[in-house]
Amino acid sequence: MQQQYSFDGENWEEYTSEITLTRNGTVYFRGIDAAGNISSVTTCTVDNIVEITEITEKPSFFVGDFSGNGKSMLAVKLKNTIVRYRNNGIIWSELPLDDGWDIAGVGDFNGNGTDDIAWNNTETGLAGYWQINDKQLTAWSNIAAIC
Repeated sequence: MQQQYSFDGENWEEYTSEITLTRNGTVYFRGIDAAGNISSVTTCTVDNIVEITEITEKPSFFVGDFSGNGKSMLAVKLKNTIVRYRNNGIIWSELPLDDGWDIAGVGDFNGNGTDDIAWNNTETGLAGYWQINDKQLTAWSNIAAIC
């Protein structure tokens, strides 16, 4: 029996081992028996390949206890997005940011037992922090305008 695959459903290639995919799309599979009979086509749609783009901005990494459970979690700021990760590496929030905002630090600024994230805006001079309670952003508090 011959096994075949295709990326367009028309041009078929024989395969005897794994197929490496580099982009999302549909892969078509079929078999041909010793008598030349062609099986029906089976498809597999792949949609979880993330395209890697060149990073031109250095990411900022910060660690804090954003859930108040005594365990550290990771926050990463890259361009205009901050991503916060659970202890097991799974993303639990991804938030867009306006231009100019940089993480200034992490700490429990309001004393509620959960670390907060301090920010400063390099364009406007504003500074403040996100109040976090049990992994949720609950409020914004202005600290000062830094000139």
